[in-house]
Amino acid sequence: MNYRKMLHGAAVIGILLFLDASVVTAQGRPEMKVSFIAGAVKVNREGRVFQATTGDSVYENDVISVPERAVVKLERAGERFAVEIRGPRLFRFSAAAVGAVNEKAGILSTLLSKVSKKTEGYYPRTIVTAVRKGSDDESAGKLDREAVASMASLVRSLGKEDYEKAKAELGKLESMGVSNFRKSGQMLVEYCRAEILFHEMNYGEALLIYLKLYKPGMASFPHRQEAHIKALVCAELLGDAGLKRRLILEYRDVYRKEGAYLDGIESFSDIESKP
Repeated sequence: MNYRKMLHGAAVIGILLFLDASVVTAQGRPEMKVSFIAGAVKVNREGRVFQATTGDSVYENDVISVPERAVVKLERAGERFAVEIRGPRLFRFSAAAVGAVNEKAGILSTLLSKVSKKTEGYYPRTIVTAVRKGSDDESAGKLDREAVASMASLVRSLGKEDYEKAKAELGKLESMGVSNFRKSGQMLVEYCRAEILFHEMNYGEALLIYLKLYKPGMASFPHRQEAHIKALVCAELLGDAGLKRRLILEYRDVYRKEGAYLDGIESFSDIESKP
């Protein structure tokens, strides 16, 4: 028997096992698996967005988006434990709280639905002021009209959840020179940009925009409360507990009992309410 070859083979197998273990450790061990899926369920894993399929593993801190009329069933390997999630649901997966995932995801979806409806009500009033600074020049006036038309189309497209159309209109507005728009117009464009990023599950970039728009100094911006709430939701989905806490406390301090979303944020807040 050639013991040298046996030892070499064992060493190679050991190296492969070590490398495989390193990959698993870096990725994190899968907590559950998708055993059933219906609809376009999407997953954001460390910034990479993909559509989930049956058999996929679910890892800690995966953000899962289950649209309306969709359903996904997650099972834990080797255990008789499963959870079925029906859309609309949006949540960051946590193995420690998987039993309550439906409840928390439902609260988040309800809050987002309320934000969406409130925002639609604001759009007509903001479009009127979202135009380029006035000019007597005929060509500038034509550009103003085109800008207003694109802005209106952008807003309508977001309301209808036609994000491809919204991205096209956003491109048109950018080609017109957004920096020359009135301040209200620039802010509305940025808010719409953040909404598109949020839909694409790009919560990091969306958060940066929402944080610029929600500040108390932006009191004249009609979407200020909505930007504040969307920033809070992004913090929740990104697992930034410190930012989430700060945004909840700021919302309470600024809006107090008149905050349109106070009940919603208290529902998933782990901070004790002020007396």
